[in-house]
Amino acid sequence: MAISTNNFEIVLPKSIKSELNFIEKGIVSHQIDGIIYYVFKDSRIESLDYMDIEKISLEFDPILRDEFPSVRMIIRFFENNTEIFNMDYYFSVESEQELIHLYDLSRSKHLNIIYYNDGTSVCSKYALNNDELETINKTIDEINR
Repeated sequence: MAISTNNFEIVLPKSIKSELNFIEKGIVSHQIDGIIYYVFKDSRIESLDYMDIEKISLEFDPILRDEFPSVRMIIRFFENNTEIFNMDYYFSVESEQELIHLYDLSRSKHLNIIYYNDGTSVCSKYALNNDELETINKTIDEINR
């Protein structure tokens, strides 16, 4: 499980806020000042105290279909060692930008999540453990075959 190493407020660029206005819930990834962030918008998140989400776990599932080759990242959120909810993010293996984001997870060994709640943006940085990094690298190897 990845453990939160710090939490801080972050100001989102207007372009990201505009994109978030078009979705009810989901995850969008963006690079801000050279760091890749995964921005979460979901009504379940709005009712949480972000500081209580002390752990997350990641699972990866390569989906090698002709119509939408991708990698599914399942993010499970934990509070007091109990899973409170999970979300999926899909990396398109046909998108160079999405692959850069996937490779960056392996390289940086951190997942940067921004919890977005009607104008307030709190960022949490989660250090990935060796098992998660190994899974990411195996997934990358599998999609590169």
